[in-house]
Amino acid sequence: MKRDMELVRAILMKMEDCESAKAPKLALEGFSPEQVGYHVLIMMEAGLLVGVQTKEIDAEPSARPVRLTWEGHDFVAACREEGRWQKTKAVANQIGGMTLDVFKQILTQIMLGQVSDLV
Repeated sequence: MKRDMELVRAILMKMEDCESAKAPKLALEGFSPEQVGYHVLIMMEAGLLVGVQTKEIDAEPSARPVRLTWEGHDFVAACREEGRWQKTKAVANQIGGMTLDVFKQILTQIMLGQVSDLV
């Protein structure tokens, strides 16, 4: 399964909007439960959120989110603004994809540019 940064963003934003400490059931329009579960699992591995693996080893890998990490909150803060998100995706498309770390760095650079324009 391919990593989908739109789904990563959607999961993080949904988690941030959750008003309860109880882990939400994530049903995201346009994405299957398998896609969501797999992305939660790899986001746990990347340190964006804390979750619980929900499938046995011989089944489709999946996880359920519990909460965002500090890193997850930082990523949401960087990608929340739609214009910044679209610019970052455009750069990723131009170079044929990128790692999560580079994606975060580009988001941060665009954000810093926006801050510089204000001061």
